[in-house]
Amino acid sequence: MPTDTTDMLEMTEMAGLASGNPDDGAGPESPPSRTSGKRRVIKNTLYMGGAQVVSLLVSLVAFPLFLKHYGTSIYGLFLLVSTVASVITLFDFGTTSIITKEVARHLALDDEEGLSRTVFSSFVFYGVLALLTAAVFVFIGCYAHTFFSVTVVQGQLLRLMFFVQAGVQLLTFAVWPARPILAGFQRYGILAVGNILNVIGSTLAIIFVLVTGRGPLVLVALSGLFSVAVAGVLMVALLKTLPRHPLSLRAVKAGPQIRALLKLGLPLFLVQMTGFLIRQQSDKLIIGVFLSAAAVSLYEIPSKLFSLASQIVDTSTGSLLPYLSGLSARGEHERLQNTFIYGSRYLSLLICPLLGLIFIMAPTFVHIWLGPQFAVAGTIARILLAVPLLWPFTAIGDSILISMDKMSKWMPLALLAGVISIVLSLCLVRPFGLTGVAAASFFGGFLELVFYIPLFFHLTKTSFSGWLKSALVPGLISIALCWCLSLLAQRVFVIPSLWILAALSAAVLIIVWLVVWLIIMNRSERAMILQWVGRSKED
Repeated sequence: MPTDTTDMLEMTEMAGLASGNPDDGAGPESPPSRTSGKRRVIKNTLYMGGAQVVSLLVSLVAFPLFLKHYGTSIYGLFLLVSTVASVITLFDFGTTSIITKEVARHLALDDEEGLSRTVFSSFVFYGVLALLTAAVFVFIGCYAHTFFSVTVVQGQLLRLMFFVQAGVQLLTFAVWPARPILAGFQRYGILAVGNILNVIGSTLAIIFVLVTGRGPLVLVALSGLFSVAVAGVLMVALLKTLPRHPLSLRAVKAGPQIRALLKLGLPLFLVQMTGFLIRQQSDKLIIGVFLSAAAVSLYEIPSKLFSLASQIVDTSTGSLLPYLSGLSARGEHERLQNTFIYGSRYLSLLICPLLGLIFIMAPTFVHIWLGPQFAVAGTIARILLAVPLLWPFTAIGDSILISMDKMSKWMPLALLAGVISIVLSLCLVRPFGLTGVAAASFFGGFLELVFYIPLFFHLTKTSFSGWLKSALVPGLISIALCWCLSLLAQRVFVIPSLWILAALSAAVLIIVWLVVWLIIMNRSERAMILQWVGRSKED
């Protein structure tokens, strides 16, 4: 545990948040070399968060336009292709995060030779993977009419979209390592620019097909073209970031290094597959197989709200892995433990009210956004959003386990939760439809948390009581306050438009965060946050 406010400030800055020690007064300033690393994490988080927000806004605006332009059935076909593409990206066998971790570790230890081996081997591995993924898309395309519940005409269109996506995957996967390697260098500004360029490209593609009346095949082709172009931009940025001679002759033998990456990545891959089994990618595939493409479109509505909650949590912790990997490489395990306890505190106080607001307002939002005919999607959204309310309390834990190479310990329990979830989905999809699939995902996600929490504290030797007192209880209080204010606002005010809903939501959040600032946080914490803000302005 931190013994003075300097340790506390350093730790929470590293988590992308400002903090203070509840028991101590202001302490001496941290060394610039250490504080600058924490502030870089904050900047990285803001970069990635901005890109995610822009992407989400475009998605929310485009969704009702596509439903009107294509109809639920045809747009459902596009969603099936997009879902399969997102699932295929999981089949990196966990190496994406491991590459980031290994690059950060090599940089922390000034290991140029190790960096060279990792970079070279990553591109060799993904070159092979690109060929395999393209072949998978071609295979799925050939038998799309058999795999999914579609008509003959829909099956023909689906096959063509899968063939186009095969070419996109071939080109983008070949240069995919540029992303995790840049992340290992903490070049999140470049990655954010890449994400924004992707959003711009997707927006242009959307405008083009809507204005010209083109079909989803053109949308897949144009979106893929922009993705390939952005992948090329990131590759150029990587070449400028790497040392002048990043590849030594010893790095030519990529086999042993690839096996090492796979050994480290396999537990993480299986955990990622658990996320697939529990969350919306598998739900939409099951719905596409057993129900219809139109049902996939309907399920996409609550899925987008779930994705919003997921992006909020992922963005707040997504840039931590390189920094935590450096701490782990240097053996600073106490700082890792402190990161979880105090980082979870400030993360939950910041994010839990926002997630609670999304949960409460989901039916109202869907009603205004798409109309009363989609009201059932608001109810399903609440089922899906129940578990993400608790994610901020444990979100930092995954990065810590990856940095400590302990994800293999979590793998069996994660797979068990995922298998239970998918079995329930298969059992419930016919009798209960979309609601049954959503209920299965909720149960699997809740079971995952039940398994995860005790195992994490056992593996990391982190104080459970400290986390309970500092993070869980205050976070739950903030959620409860947000719920009460949200329900009160819906009873008192008429909400005829999204603008009014946004204004009321902002007012609720401001009130909750003021209560957090004035009552839940103590004077020492507020002083340290203000001190940190002052330092940031000076820089």
